[in-house]
Amino acid sequence: MQRDMTKAALQIQSMWRCYYACLQRKQMLHDLTVDRVCHKIRIITSEVSYWKQRLQDLTQPSNLKFRKDLERQKFELEAKQSELKDKIVVLESNYKEQLEIQQQLTPRAIEGGWEEQVGINLNNTREEVTRAKQELIFSVRKKLLNVTEQIDELQLEEDEAVFNVNDLSLRRQVEQNDLWNFQHDYERKMEKELKRKRIVEEKMKWAVKFYTLSGKPDKRKPLIYCEKINGCDGNNVQQYLDTIKSKTDQLQAQQYLTSVFKPFQRIWDSFDDLVSGDGLHSHFFDKHSSKENERVEITSNSLV
Repeated sequence: MQRDMTKAALQIQSMWRCYYACLQRKQMLHDLTVDRVCHKIRIITSEVSYWKQRLQDLTQPSNLKFRKDLERQKFELEAKQSELKDKIVVLESNYKEQLEIQQQLTPRAIEGGWEEQVGINLNNTREEVTRAKQELIFSVRKKLLNVTEQIDELQLEEDEAVFNVNDLSLRRQVEQNDLWNFQHDYERKMEKELKRKRIVEEKMKWAVKFYTLSGKPDKRKPLIYCEKINGCDGNNVQQYLDTIKSKTDQLQAQQYLTSVFKPFQRIWDSFDDLVSGDGLHSHFFDKHSSKENERVEITSNSLV
């Protein structure tokens, strides 16, 4: 017998150790998961702070002024580019007219020196077209491309900063919601587990067979669920309990009515003292009090 009890005690201790080890394992896994998610949230928060600072730097007055200067240069260069293109078109048209004039020269005009003058005009027009094209290609267009690239880079950086701030803020909010849900579920599970443990510990304190939901002894179940108690089954015991409850409710109602009637009784006594010369009120009050006493005695006897 002693051996079996020792074996059972060791088995119970082993089960309790396993139970506490499982609880500790759950707590450690929970702490590791929370630390990992918190570290991820801290990283995302640092990224959000970086991109917010970057966006703030891009929107500073000095950077805005620089960007406006670039846009103004772009506008001026585009106007100059358009002007050079129109100039080139006019010069080429003039060059074609000079060629037509050269082809239509008469011998008298040639003798008068018009051919030499037309040749000089052609050379001058050709040189002006060449200078205009060189200025357009190697100066104006190159500067315009450079200014356009700078403006596009600034706009791209600003768009990237705005996108990263919004995207990272949304990801941080999602991670925070997931962490809150994870912690809430864990706390709910642990509360349920601890409640179960408290019930088991409460049951271990009492050497009875029937318990309530909280683990405390249920004093009514041994009477209700017993097979035979002094020749009575469980249904009769339940009827007795219901009868006792009904009589108790009646007694409580009578006591409540008595307590409610007391203030009116004090008022009636005061009124009776004021009209003490008339014996009608005293006689009526004595008769009413005797009837109340008889009613209380009858109720007490029925309960007994």
